[in-house]
Amino acid sequence: MSWASPLAFALLPVVLLLAGYAYWVSRKRAPSVQYSSVAILKSLGQSGWRVRLLWLPTAVASIGIVLLVVALARPQRSDTKVKKSVEGIDIMLVLDVSDSMLIEDMQPNRLEASKKCLKRS
Repeated sequence: MSWASPLAFALLPVVLLLAGYAYWVSRKRAPSVQYSSVAILKSLGQSGWRVRLLWLPTAVASIGIVLLVVALARPQRSDTKVKKSVEGIDIMLVLDVSDSMLIEDMQPNRLEASKKCLKRS
């Protein structure tokens, strides 16, 4: 496998840094509801499915961006055989060699004038 634009992989460290920053910001986010004592909340535990899957949106977005970078690098397989159907165009030069071509209304006659014209083009 080869890559048409391998320079696109230079974006991967940027993607990883942005994913790490997004995760760090989500961990440092201030609570939206403030309590005077959080001891009651700590005793409840954090076993809800929302808390367990808090990392999932960031991970899915990061994987999507990594796949986008891979698509920008344009992977190409060189071992595949491509069957091409090529249409040719046949060109035929047909020259009349009948006795009417020997009439001398052109110099020296029509046949020789046609041959000279064909040689020029």
